[in-house]
Amino acid sequence: MDKLLQLLQTALANNFAWYQEIHQNHWDVSGPDFPQYHEFLKEIYSDAQTNIDNYGEKIRQLGAYPMMDPDEIKTNKNLPEPIEQDPNEVTDPVEIFTQLATWNETIITTLQDTYDAANVVRAYGIQNFLADRIDAHMQFQWMIHSILGQTP
Repeated sequence: MDKLLQLLQTALANNFAWYQEIHQNHWDVSGPDFPQYHEFLKEIYSDAQTNIDNYGEKIRQLGAYPMMDPDEIKTNKNLPEPIEQDPNEVTDPVEIFTQLATWNETIITTLQDTYDAANVVRAYGIQNFLADRIDAHMQFQWMIHSILGQTP
């Protein structure tokens, strides 16, 4: 149970960081495809924002408390540090989506590991939630790779 709880806390921290980074990129993206990028990023950050509560509730079901402190979130996430960018310069959409693909791959792997840990302790409801999250992130990954002209 401890492993599952630790992985759920990491998944929650990743989700918080993902939400914040995507929302920032939603504001900063530019270029000829701005409307499409802006809307796609909104779809992703809205999904992340909606699921903050769901992660927290799964952690509470295991008798623990979800983290909310920004320092705890930073310490517990396992995502690479974001690309440093000058806030007064336009960020290349290819850079944004390349970083998001890397982050999302880490999120998928963490969710898969968490799913496996939930299986060990027979936490089937948590597994169902995680399966849905994996599926959503795989959909995002396909779309991000399509924007980059890559095969996932």
